[in-house]
Amino acid sequence: LPESKVIEALEWAATNTLHTYTDVIFGLPLETKDSFVDLLTKASRYGFDRITCYNCLLLPGTELNREFVREKYALKTKFRLQGANYGYLEDGIFTAETEEVVLSSSTFSFDDYMFIRKINFLFHNGFNFGFYRRFFNGMNSVGALVKFFEHFFNPDKNKEWPEGYLRFLNDLNDVFIGELYDSKEKLKD
Repeated sequence: LPESKVIEALEWAATNTLHTYTDVIFGLPLETKDSFVDLLTKASRYGFDRITCYNCLLLPGTELNREFVREKYALKTKFRLQGANYGYLEDGIFTAETEEVVLSSSTFSFDDYMFIRKINFLFHNGFNFGFYRRFFNGMNSVGALVKFFEHFFNPDKNKEWPEGYLRFLNDLNDVFIGELYDSKEKLKD
């Protein structure tokens, strides 16, 4: 939709006390870290009540999952568990639902993926669960929300920070890396 139509729809929703939602996907071909940050900034400045960020997944049978497309855009992927969808069937066979996540391409790096993954964590908590919503809205109103997130996840190493905060950042990083596996079989093992 053209930007004018998005703004018009959001204004209409606000006057009719309707909540607004948007979903965005990081990792699509030709996407960059900066283009996605710009998209998040724009979506939050528009005033959506909920902003959900998804990682690009390669689904069986889709155009993006074809070998020539993977090669064309240099898509690098790993597998992760799809939510809590795993367990034993009645006959004792272990099953797990997995998803193949795009981690890098010709236009963004794994570090960019990790940065967006971390920002997604804060966006999800702030915009979907409402944690510190007033703070996020305040930072957003002055155009500093994404910059705050950047600084939050990359504290100045020349300054002293609370141990719990630094441990949280390390643990979060470890969780996001630890959820990734080279194959479905390794994940299930």
